[in-house]
Amino acid sequence: MTALSHASAYLVPEHLAEVKDRRERQADKQLKTLHERLIKEISHWSDRYMKLTDLFPTIEEEVQREYKQFNIDAENGHLVSMTMR
Repeated sequence: MTALSHASAYLVPEHLAEVKDRRERQADKQLKTLHERLIKEISHWSDRYMKLTDLFPTIEEEVQREYKQFNIDAENGHLVSMTMR
């Protein structure tokens, strides 16, 4: 058996298995770290969103309030004009 055939048959597959195992563990560790960081970011921004929506009313809510106020003013104006007749 020549050195090249011995390396091909025994050394290379053994080395490949070692490197593959090490790289897979490293990739798994990086994915776990990334996942944890993304979960923290999502939690942070979700909490921030909830706090901001509690502090500031939405545009739709403001429009609804203005619309209700306009309707009340319009109804009151209509009632005043009806009583003046």
